Amino acid sequence: MGKSLRGKRLKRLGLFWVGVFLSFSLWAQTGVICGTVTDAKIKEPLIGASVVIEGTTVGAITDIDGNFRIENVKPGTYTVTTYLTCRTKRKR
Repeated sequence: MGKSLRGKRLKRLGLFWVGVFLSFSLWAQTGVICGTVTDAKIKEPLIGASVVIEGTTVGAITDIDGNFRIENVKPGTYTVTTYLTCRTKRKR
């Protein structure tokens, strides 16, 4: 009986580690969306533009060169939207 109990424990331990490795591999399958936002007319980079994945709150802000990087994105097809506000509104 001692060997049988030990075998069951080893089997459970082995299944546990298989589950751990599978969960890590599933968790690690993310990607990156990156690009550059430029002005449509003068082709200059837009600094500080908001880039958001449509239908989510996930996004990034462009840097001084107009580049953005959105990390930890699950595999798939996405549409990104860019926002840039140049006007300041004041309410009294």
